[in-house]
Amino acid sequence: MGLRGWTVLAVAGAAGTLACYVLGGWVARTAGSGFPWGTCAIHVAGCLAIGGVAALIDRGGFVPHGARTGLMVGLLGGFTTFSAFGLETLRLVEEARWGLALGYVGLTNIAGLAAVWAGYRALQLLG
Repeated sequence: MGLRGWTVLAVAGAAGTLACYVLGGWVARTAGSGFPWGTCAIHVAGCLAIGGVAALIDRGGFVPHGARTGLMVGLLGGFTTFSAFGLETLRLVEEARWGLALGYVGLTNIAGLAAVWAGYRALQLLG
């Protein structure tokens, strides 16, 4: 990827990050507290968007490679990486790789929660 591709990726990632911040904040203020509605909305919206882009690509819709990277890695990656998790899980299910799909979902969630706990706890112990 050349300088132009890296620039597009960075700009798309920044746009996704800003969209995440704006949408998450708006939903959180609108829905109130008690449940992380903002994060949930971001995850669902990102999954909807990556599903649409993937379907367009899979159906043979013309989406140049640079645009795919900009959309899926940059924009949606900056918005939420949960969309990539959702698409990867869907691909495993579509291939009837049920054990891998279940393992991926379980491992990602359990290991992710354990890692959050470990990182949090480690910093608590240090300071």
